[in-house]
Amino acid sequence: MTPRQTLLSTWVALACAACAASSDTPPAAADFSATRERAERARGGAQTTQGRQAPARDSAETPRAGGAPARVDTGSLARRYPPDTYLLGLGESPDGALAAEYAARAQVARQIQAVLETSIQIETRGTLADAQTTVEEAVRETSRFDRGELMTLVREHSSCERGVCSAVVVLHRPSATATLLDEIGPALDEYGRTIERALASRDPWSFTPLWRSVATQSAALHARLQIIQSVAGRPPDALVALRQQERALADHRTLLLRQHVLALGDLRVDDPALRDLLDDSLRRTLGEAGASLGSATACSPGARVDVNATIQCQQAFVGIRCSLEGTLSSRDCQSGRELGSTRLSGCAVGAHPSEEGRARSALAQSMREPRFATCLRDALSSWWPLH
Repeated sequence: MTPRQTLLSTWVALACAACAASSDTPPAAADFSATRERAERARGGAQTTQGRQAPARDSAETPRAGGAPARVDTGSLARRYPPDTYLLGLGESPDGALAAEYAARAQVARQIQAVLETSIQIETRGTLADAQTTVEEAVRETSRFDRGELMTLVREHSSCERGVCSAVVVLHRPSATATLLDEIGPALDEYGRTIERALASRDPWSFTPLWRSVATQSAALHARLQIIQSVAGRPPDALVALRQQERALADHRTLLLRQHVLALGDLRVDDPALRDLLDDSLRRTLGEAGASLGSATACSPGARVDVNATIQCQQAFVGIRCSLEGTLSSRDCQSGRELGSTRLSGCAVGAHPSEEGRARSALAQSMREPRFATCLRDALSSWWPLH
């Protein structure tokens, strides 16, 4: 045996003797093994460094259906925090206690948002027709519930075991509802006063500015009240009262439109064919908007609409551009007082690269389109509650 072989056999013998002397894993090796095991579990059960599949996580640590950590006794939580009084959020994370708490808070917020998404189409019924679409859009924008200060961490049910932390967060429905209603109170009071002033109006032109103000405020208020309803688990009294006020306001608007006629007066357009198109579009627009049409000689009580417009064609970048230019105005039939006046610029436009006749034809076609009717309705709505 060579000296090198002798040295190698001696080293192997010493190593075997050390193994036989103690069957325990050295502390340093045990610490490393535990650290590696936690890291592998945090990565969702990755393979070991030798290429073998890591052991499956103990069943006590496996999340249950719905995301609830198995170590949390959901039965006792439900008894302690009944769903009609509390919203409950359960979260877990391998990234620490704070991350688990954030996950639990997010679960509470998702419950509120989910209720909003399923109830909004129903809850906006009976509101102002002008505001209904806006209400739905506003709710989608503000439905994210980020009032974390209204939630409480349940510390006795929050813990960290084997590298995974779990957390339980609750939101007390009555307390949170009271806080949110207190915050919205001043806006609700102002909204109610605006509706009361509108209900006291005796003609459409004094009613219209208040009606438009109510429609503008309604979108934001309904969005906030929908969130409060989701937190409370039922429609708050403020929302019920609000709907009653809005129904009364809508009924009052209908009554005013029935009692007051809107007549077409002088429609002055330098092209007879376009004048007929303007007359037809105005009548159709007013009829669809619920206005009572009258004659210019018998429009009391009510108002008359006059148009003074010309067709202007000029050279432009696109060629020849023709547009309807002028004003649409309205007067009280009894007193003759002017109620409002709006320019019609941009309501109807036609163009052609080289021929004015075809540009005028394109202008006439634009007066048959819905965009022109919308422009007329918007102009009239500044003093008449058409929307």
